[in-house]
Amino acid sequence: RQLAEQGETPGLDEDDENEDPIDLDAIPGPGQEGAGNIAVRMTVENAPNFLQLELDFQGFCIHTLATQDKRLLVPGDPALGVVRYMGRYCVFATERGLQDFCAEPDKYFGSVRDVCYKCPELIHLLRVHEDFPKSSLLSIIQQTAGNQAVAQADAETETPLHFLESNIDKDYKWNEWEMRKEALHMADIRRKSTSTTQTALSHLRRETETQVYLPKEVATNTAVSRGTRPPEFRRYYGGLRGQPQPMKVTEIRFDL
Repeated sequence: RQLAEQGETPGLDEDDENEDPIDLDAIPGPGQEGAGNIAVRMTVENAPNFLQLELDFQGFCIHTLATQDKRLLVPGDPALGVVRYMGRYCVFATERGLQDFCAEPDKYFGSVRDVCYKCPELIHLLRVHEDFPKSSLLSIIQQTAGNQAVAQADAETETPLHFLESNIDKDYKWNEWEMRKEALHMADIRRKSTSTTQTALSHLRRETETQVYLPKEVATNTAVSRGTRPPEFRRYYGGLRGQPQPMKVTEIRFDL
């Protein structure tokens, strides 16, 4: 609000308003370089092999990397052109960065080396290990890792019982006299033959076999089960009620 009352526009500096427009065509092209090593801007129009150029620094803008305190890795824009200097091909994210680099290319190459000294992990990320011949990726990892615990894992290995197959000959004989004795025995066997004779009774006879059915156990069972039951007796008494008369006892037998 105070800036608005004073007639100032927030976010803009006087230097930015009075800054001259950038003319990238003023940078020499491949056919315009003079004597010595100067920065050359290559575009699709003046470089036939523009699409086959191998970009250095992995295609990141070294102007942003060298000027920003946060060490930002911003991809460059090949549409602005590719700058060739000292055999390296660089791209930039802004036109201002491209123009500043062409004015002082050695300054920005030195700034990139200083950044890599402070952040060794950028050496192999930006593929500038040729500028640091004594750098080792293992030492960089150990330096950045600090006192972190070493990663451990359980591992198992299994080895065979016998690395070489056993070829033990049980019939091996080291005594040459034993071998000579066995050779003579085999030669004696080869000279022998087997002969058979038949009599008139045994001519064309063969062994015979007979087969019988072995006896098996036999059991019998009655068809009806029978049993006996004693007779049932019942007694009936009469003359117990009514007129006085002698009592009669009647006994009945039931044969069931």
